[in-house]
Amino acid sequence: RRWPERVEVDWRRFSCGLWRVPEGDIHAACRLESFPKAHTFQYQGQLYVPCGMHFRGSLETEAQCHPIIRPKDYGGPEPQERGYEGRTVFVGRESFRLGPRVVFKSCDPSIAEWRHHLKILYADGGMFASKPNYGEFLDSLKRTESGHQTEALQLEQVDFGQHDKQTIREMLVGRQPTPLAQLDFRC
Repeated sequence: RRWPERVEVDWRRFSCGLWRVPEGDIHAACRLESFPKAHTFQYQGQLYVPCGMHFRGSLETEAQCHPIIRPKDYGGPEPQERGYEGRTVFVGRESFRLGPRVVFKSCDPSIAEWRHHLKILYADGGMFASKPNYGEFLDSLKRTESGHQTEALQLEQVDFGQHDKQTIREMLVGRQPTPLAQLDFRC
């Protein structure tokens, strides 16, 4: 079987459970402290084990993942000192071998999702969002390669930049997160 090198999936799958977004399945499965006992997530009918995550800001994430393969079906290389390919893992009581690395990357949230998330970062950010108004907070954020983030920052600055933290919190009242089971994960 041929494995993809990179896969783009919905950003919510990487959520760590902060910022009013439920924990995503990829993040929940990234439990290396129990290795070789593995936790998995599913993508297109195949189970994968995340073996490390890299966050670039609050919504951009990559995870280094490996498909699990039954030992009798594994035809890859033997495990090396570095890396995870070929290693044996246990899912429940069954043993599996880890296939080649597949990088899972979060897709760019929509402009509306970015705008909502920026408000939450300011309203709930505590000492990390200590600027006197929303506009100064937006100016202090690290810019990413996301075109949607750039546009959202500009729109938020124009529409709400002068507001204080309490006003932004009041704007968020009544906006509850959508349960993960009801989200559409297509990019």
